[in-house]
Amino acid sequence: MLSSRTWPWYMLGIVLGFFVAGSLASMVEQSTISVESAVVTINSDGPAGDALLIYHPGVTRFNRRVTYAYAEGLADSGWRCDVSTASGAAPTDLEEYELLVLGTPTYFSGPARSIVEYVGLLGDLGGIPTTIIVTAGSGSDLAAMKLEAVVLDANGTVTGILELWQMRPNAPRYGTSDAMEIARRAGSSRVVP
Repeated sequence: MLSSRTWPWYMLGIVLGFFVAGSLASMVEQSTISVESAVVTINSDGPAGDALLIYHPGVTRFNRRVTYAYAEGLADSGWRCDVSTASGAAPTDLEEYELLVLGTPTYFSGPARSIVEYVGLLGDLGGIPTTIIVTAGSGSDLAAMKLEAVVLDANGTVTGILELWQMRPNAPRYGTSDAMEIARRAGSSRVVP
């Protein structure tokens, strides 16, 4: 039983706990809303093929950096890359592309809502080869599976899933802890479909 001296402190702790939890939930919710950006073309004369990379930047911008590192790797191996955020401003006509890359941070064990909504805007993916990039603090398995299911349901062909973490070591899986280097290597090793 709480004494009359500890009761106010106990209640203050509960109130502060709700405030902090609500603030964190609001911050995450705001970070999943689509963020518009112009399409950036990397390696405009790439002879290997045309890739469309769509990402959600996330709270820390880690996913943006990883997606751009992957695009640089693709460009190193001859791909022309159009990169944009998942929003109404992103390209929705996939006819000129041979590869679709979707980059998402993990929120509550799932992909960013803007990425899922973007795939919905695309409709039938027509079997386009699709690479999924999932970033997280440490756990990304469920988000990767959920986004893979979204792509498969939209008639896409998942040709690879790259999961990278900020707080969990990447080295056991990839041989190095440098997430940007891992993403760049993965992009540069991408074979033209």
